[in-house]
Amino acid sequence: KPVGTAKGVAISGLALGGADGSNYVVTDASNATVTITPRALTSTGLVAVGRVYDGTTVVTADVSGANLGGPIVPDDIVSVGSATGTMADKHVGTNKAVTMTNVVLAGNDAANYTVVDASTATVDITPRTVIATGVNGVNRVYDGTTVVGVDTSGAALVNAVAGDDIALDASTATGSMADKNGGTGKAVTITGITLAGADAGNYSFSNSSAPTVDIATLLLTPVGIGAADRVIDGSTGITLATGGAGLLGIVPGDVVSLDTSAASGSVASPAARVQPVGVAGLVLTGPDAANYSLA
Repeated sequence: KPVGTAKGVAISGLALGGADGSNYVVTDASNATVTITPRALTSTGLVAVGRVYDGTTVVTADVSGANLGGPIVPDDIVSVGSATGTMADKHVGTNKAVTMTNVVLAGNDAANYTVVDASTATVDITPRTVIATGVNGVNRVYDGTTVVGVDTSGAALVNAVAGDDIALDASTATGSMADKNGGTGKAVTITGITLAGADAGNYSFSNSSAPTVDIATLLLTPVGIGAADRVIDGSTGITLATGGAGLLGIVPGDVVSLDTSAASGSVASPAARVQPVGVAGLVLTGPDAANYSLA
């Protein structure tokens, strides 16, 4: 029964007519052939499978619920085996129209049929997550704020489709810490980084750099400490006058003060002359003292 070209045909059932027909017998020698063409079917019920953007127009087809109309010859075994879906463009979108092509029939009698798809398929293409690496905070000296500069000079994008026009835009990027205090390797939250380029709309952004920053202590200058002149006594110790002691450079609003209770002065030589006095034992105190150091 299968489809074919110039298939041999055996002619049977010939009967002779006419008044003298009964006087004869007949054997056919026609060498007849016939071409049997495939029966046309129409497929419906093919479903496009949603996916993440991958830069192509190809969509996977789900043929598990496909139907065939035509109709199929009774007792023939034929079904939809596979198909390919295509969209008009590659971009992200919801309910995008899909054309089913390359519909392939399966089953013992599949070769005897052709198929044209009439499914009304749509698909959702969701954004692809692109990951930024090499984004970090800019180290600085303590200034009493949680604001941190952002360094994107070594930034790169991971997971973008090759050939897509997409780049990192850090023109409005800002960094922040959980608190204002100094420290090493402090975690930084970076916001304001966006994606640029013709294909940016097909992506969502994630920063996996785990940026950190080092906040160094701010140097304060002690002022108002005097040294008391004295007569030579063979020692290098000098009495300090700390009643007017203070600090220059404190960030407004911070609470830090200078403790001179253990302060001591000394000169390099016990000789009688004018000498610079070295001061030791000064200590910073207060809730914000850890963010400062003494010059």
